[in-house]
Amino acid sequence: MLGNTQQKAVVDNIINAAPGTKLTDVQFNLDSTSNFFSGDLYIKSFDPSAPVGDKLGFTVNFEGDSTLSLTAE
Repeated sequence: MLGNTQQKAVVDNIINAAPGTKLTDVQFNLDSTSNFFSGDLYIKSFDPSAPVGDKLGFTVNFEGDSTLSLTAE
């Protein structure tokens, strides 16, 4: 996930923003960089979990500001 600039921006904004922050022009790649969903979204919640001796995981809930656009080639 962090290899994708837009997805990294989402994570960076989640870390630095409060729920309700609007992220604009977010892209989620599908099977390649030329196939993706894009649009604006609001972060609704961010729930981290870190079991002892395990990797950090998290769940993010978000809501779209409008209809997502699909770009597929």
